[in-house]
Amino acid sequence: MSGAILGALLTLLMLACYAPVAWAQGAPSVVNGMVQSSTNEPLAGVSVVIRNTKTNFTSGLSTEANGSFTFTRIPAGGPYSFTISAVGYESQTLAGYNVKEGSTLSLMVKMGLSSASLDQVVVVGYGTQKRKDLTGSVGSLAAKEIKDLAVTRVEQALSGRVAGVQVKLANGQPGSAPQIRIRGIGSISAGVDPLYVVDGFPTDNIQTLNPNDIESLDILKDASATAIYGSRGSNGVVIINTKRGSTGKPKISFDTYFGLQEVTRKPEFLTVREQADYYYNSIRNRNIDLGNNVTGDPTTWAIRVPQTPLDVLSGKNTYNVNALDSVLRTAPQQSYNLSISGGNEFVKYAISGEYLNQQGIIINSKFQRYSLRANIDAQLTKRLSVKVNLNPSYIINNNVIAQGGGAGASASIIGSATSAQPYYPLHNPDGSYFVYQTIDASTDLYNSLALAEQKKDISTRTRILGNISADYRLFDGLRLNILVGATSNNTKGSTFTPQIPAFLNAVAQGSDNAMSQYNWLAEYTANYTKTFGKHSIAALAGYTVQEDVLDSNYFYSTNYPNNLVTSLSAVSGIVTNGTASRAEWSIVSQLARVNYNYDGRYFITASIRRDGSSRFGANNRYGYFPSAAVAWRVSDENFFKNIGFINELKLRASYGRTGNNNIGNYASLATINYIKYTTGGAAVGGFAPGAI
Repeated sequence: MSGAILGALLTLLMLACYAPVAWAQGAPSVVNGMVQSSTNEPLAGVSVVIRNTKTNFTSGLSTEANGSFTFTRIPAGGPYSFTISAVGYESQTLAGYNVKEGSTLSLMVKMGLSSASLDQVVVVGYGTQKRKDLTGSVGSLAAKEIKDLAVTRVEQALSGRVAGVQVKLANGQPGSAPQIRIRGIGSISAGVDPLYVVDGFPTDNIQTLNPNDIESLDILKDASATAIYGSRGSNGVVIINTKRGSTGKPKISFDTYFGLQEVTRKPEFLTVREQADYYYNSIRNRNIDLGNNVTGDPTTWAIRVPQTPLDVLSGKNTYNVNALDSVLRTAPQQSYNLSISGGNEFVKYAISGEYLNQQGIIINSKFQRYSLRANIDAQLTKRLSVKVNLNPSYIINNNVIAQGGGAGASASIIGSATSAQPYYPLHNPDGSYFVYQTIDASTDLYNSLALAEQKKDISTRTRILGNISADYRLFDGLRLNILVGATSNNTKGSTFTPQIPAFLNAVAQGSDNAMSQYNWLAEYTANYTKTFGKHSIAALAGYTVQEDVLDSNYFYSTNYPNNLVTSLSAVSGIVTNGTASRAEWSIVSQLARVNYNYDGRYFITASIRRDGSSRFGANNRYGYFPSAAVAWRVSDENFFKNIGFINELKLRASYGRTGNNNIGNYASLATINYIKYTTGGAAVGGFAPGAI
């Protein structure tokens, strides 16, 4: 087991063994406090652990948004010690505290920045820098911060963790990608998602990436930092590096977690009697507005009241059904990760495997991921080193349609469930699905439970991402690097909706789709570093080329003879609709960057990238993306040494130009759509302008 799991189990064991003895000492006490930075700012998410070495009592928590923390039910006695720690800050241990029975102990803790955090190395695109030397805006997350969150997707780890990065779930579908916005929305007509770079490979999809494999995650936010990625940098860049091996004996780690998901806030509906009363009074008031008589039997009014609400009000109808509750559930989520790493001075390795199973909060929705990662570092000679990254993965997705209306082509589970009246059941007495059709006091609807249980929508994805890079030290200070990588992505999906009364006897329909995508990359870069006296220079020059080819097809039919065979083989070759297409794009780039540093106080960075994209028009095929930034570490100046209330102060100014090539393939061309129409009672193929 990993250290985190083993520590948690030991903590539970110690509490189980010793807490009853401690409670015998008397009534519990309270320990509270506040954690602030050296500049009196409240610090949220700080770990606070209380220990009593005599009784082996241990408890821990994290500070709230205002920096406060509170331990309740603390046994009287002592001595107690407190360990306060947070990423980027110096850890503190406060010891020798005694807690009196029924009393309250209050603490005030000030945390200073850790010097180690300033020396932390961050990835800035085609290279690295110490955090204290940065001139652009870069946010970072470490492996421990991601691992402790137990998230299914890497993007979820960014939520509330990095300033200027907004993470929002687009829907509740298991495995779905959240919306990531770095410093707002960068476009109203082109793509708005950031660029992801995984171990040097730029990609737009990280669904198959195991969060447990991540060593570091760096977010380039401002234009001066993202300009090095040119026409793909306007929405920010998320650079992900995965874990690598280290010298030493093999280290085996097993991590697992189990959790539950549920809807925290559901819509509040009227009770069945309130709904019936609302229905009755609505029709009564409508009749009054029109001057109609509202005396006598309501079923004989000019605008009559349906019998069902009247049966509810008289007590004859006793149904009280919440259709939404019937399709929602408390969904389990579990993950298992096994890894081994080690090596010697010549070869290091890190190999890991993952199985993730996330059930959705709507019944029959599910996301499963199987992934394997192998990272190998080899020092072939004193000058030549090679890195290999290989990441195959397989995903199974049981999809449900949650968004849409209550019937017809847009029928969705939630839309139907929230429209169903509570005085109708979901099942008939014989066990069949209730049919919401030609009944009073309700519009025609698809049965929401039938949608969740009978409609089939399954997709699978197989993805292999790999790259190999060679680094050659030509002479001291100059390194040449070649990176070649590729990703193969194959998706297969099928749907089937049976013809049943619960779906208003709409004809059975099904589809089959497949997609094959191949993306390759080649990068050639040179890095030069030189230090002389108080001057330091780091220079980068590079050439990159990347191409993507996507083939897809889709077939649809409504010619199913029955519901027994759900694949398209049952339609006798009669396909109602279908298409097959190919799309390609490519990009070729030249880039350069220079960093100058004087005495660790004054910094200048300048970069430029030239991108040629197949998506750009023939007369604007290439774009130039320059950037420049300066920074001054004021806190290292002699005149600043005596200012005690500020530990670190750096002033920055930057300019950068970035672009966005996510405008779609062939957008610069006049395109034609191939369509079918009817003439003389027969289907005829033709074409029409698609886009100007």
